[in-house]
Amino acid sequence: MALTLKKIIMQPGNGIDASENLRILKEVIRFKRVSPHAEIIYLNPNDDDEMFV
Repeated sequence: MALTLKKIIMQPGNGIDASENLRILKEVIRFKRVSPHAEIIYLNPNDDDEMFV
């Protein structure tokens, strides 16, 4: 069975402004992924609710 990447979950630290968040997200989605169907989940840095999978 081959391993496949299903999700990439990112949550930047507090204090990062919206333009910096957008720059980071744009940079991340440019990376080629082995699995083209991998989901990128970019959480709001100000959310206290963290997502654990």
